[in-house]
Amino acid sequence: MLRFFRTLRRRLLTENRVSKYLLYAIGEIILVVLGILIALQVNNWNEGKREQQQANVFRDKLVRDMVQDTLKINEILEYRRGVSNNIRDYFDFFDAGGQSPATLIDSARHVKWTLFRYLPQNFTFRDMQATGTTSLLSEAERERLLDLANAQDFLIQIIDKQIEEILEEIHKRDAYLGDHSTRTNFFETMGTPLTPEAALKGLLHQHNAFTELIELNEIMDGFAISIKAKSRNLIQLLTENMAE
Repeated sequence: MLRFFRTLRRRLLTENRVSKYLLYAIGEIILVVLGILIALQVNNWNEGKREQQQANVFRDKLVRDMVQDTLKINEILEYRRGVSNNIRDYFDFFDAGGQSPATLIDSARHVKWTLFRYLPQNFTFRDMQATGTTSLLSEAERERLLDLANAQDFLIQIIDKQIEEILEEIHKRDAYLGDHSTRTNFFETMGTPLTPEAALKGLLHQHNAFTELIELNEIMDGFAISIKAKSRNLIQLLTENMAE
């Protein structure tokens, strides 16, 4: 093809047909421009296809994160409900009345409970924020991901605040009952009897800690419903966009 154009150009110049040569030159320029435009269009199409493939890789990872986060939340909820039931059983025993402070303190010590932290499974989204690759996603996807991350962060803050209050009550309890991290009871080891007044105050702080624990579990229940719903809707959106 190039050889043909060169031959034609030489003929036109040799025959001194300037007007036709100018038309030919213009046509050749137009062909070159068209070739460049087509090449750019193909390049843009290929780049768009690569970005779409990369976006789908991220979408798949985001979906996996949310599925794992939902499973983690369900596991926390199941265990926390068991803790709440243990505490409520103790409160039922307390409300029945007729028990001495020493018996109640001993029963409270045997209640099985632990504190917990919620660490959301959102590593992919945080990594995309850090690397600036959230732009690969649609605006609707970015907005919902940010909304979900904000809800998760807010729950973390509430849990941390509630745990601080629980630990404060536990420290106050220990100051009265001597329940420190030792194998023996503080007062028994020291040979000093626990006074009735200290027993009542210590038991009160233990009750306060139990109440805070139940409230913490109820807070987790409420936020879990919202977070799981946001995750479920976002998974649907991401999955639909991957199929396009």
